[in-house]
Amino acid sequence: MSLTTTNMLRRSQQYDILSSIYHPPPQQVTGQAVCNDVEALVNNIIDHLWFVDKLRSLKLSQRQLAKMMGVDPASVSYMLRGKRNMSMGEAKEIAGYLNVNVTEVMRRAGINVTDDMGQIPIAGYITKGSLVSLLPPGTHDMVHAPADTPRGSYALQMRNVNSSRDGWLYFVSGVNVTPEDALDKACVVAMSDGSMIVAVVHKGYKKDLYNCLDFSNQDQVFENKEIKWASRILWIQPS
Repeated sequence: MSLTTTNMLRRSQQYDILSSIYHPPPQQVTGQAVCNDVEALVNNIIDHLWFVDKLRSLKLSQRQLAKMMGVDPASVSYMLRGKRNMSMGEAKEIAGYLNVNVTEVMRRAGINVTDDMGQIPIAGYITKGSLVSLLPPGTHDMVHAPADTPRGSYALQMRNVNSSRDGWLYFVSGVNVTPEDALDKACVVAMSDGSMIVAVVHKGYKKDLYNCLDFSNQDQVFENKEIKWASRILWIQPS
């Protein structure tokens, strides 16, 4: 396999991973506004992939969802692509069919519901080369976390003026897992030398060692590294 083909595959894999954890910045709405009809509050940033993945996991098509809701399939298609607004009643219906909270459906539709959002610390930052630096205890700012973020999670902020993701927040699980459990996932990776990076973990070329694909530079690979532990990146949210 040529180097060009390898790099293209790496870019494709990274795009798929980024798409799965990207959490678009929603429109700010107060808890009181959520109690009203939300038709006028939906913006054009809807997490279409999340709805598609949820339906796929339940073996449902958009056409089947439309039938369950008693509406035209085109109406559901337009709604899930942000071409028309989602009503409060529709959000409740969809939440029931997808077995999730209605606030999660609304948030994925581009509406920020703050009433049930917890706050987590910005525990560190990411610099050039995807290097992670942790901030001293007691100096952490707090930030609202996306819905369903597990307890013990924390955030890292990208601080690289040369990066298109400068200022973005990376929400990280507080659970450390083995490298084997982190394969093909975007993670905060703790190396045996004490350094930490944001990378996608792959099998190494030597036994019990791993290749780490730099998450900010798909052409940079740290080969045959000993990994102590990894923590999954749950969400990435632009500033």
